[in-house]
Amino acid sequence: MMVTYRLSEPFFEESFGLIAICAPLEDYRLVYFLNQYLEVSFYKDNSENTEVYQQGFAHYLWRNQDSEIVWRCIANKMVVEIPLKRNSLFKTSAQTLFLMEELKQVDFLLKIESDYCSTTTAELVKRIAAIPLVSAAYEVKTEILKSKYKLIF
Repeated sequence: MMVTYRLSEPFFEESFGLIAICAPLEDYRLVYFLNQYLEVSFYKDNSENTEVYQQGFAHYLWRNQDSEIVWRCIANKMVVEIPLKRNSLFKTSAQTLFLMEELKQVDFLLKIESDYCSTTTAELVKRIAAIPLVSAAYEVKTEILKSKYKLIF
């Protein structure tokens, strides 16, 4: 008789902080402001091995080598043009896709990969909310997200 070993699901769960940002800005403009207000240096991550890149969502990365902190700024919305039938008045139709379906009102997500503390997250939320044209910024409880697997890189 063969014995089957199974790993429990929490073994695979990655702990990370998540900040939702509502801002009617292009991704590069928001990242520019984040670089200024948070004193970081985000750069566009075009590595093709991430699912986010393959789906077409904007993805920016910042690594702090000293403290092993990785931040990712990810667009939550993407507008795609879908070609319509030949006999249509318009050639294309715009459709909005979401990375996190349960956060449709959120434009961007800031993922903090480290042993983060909620006090530092609260400070980050304050600093992000001070950016012009950011209408809201708040911490998202990752335990309630159904599709958080999309944020694991």
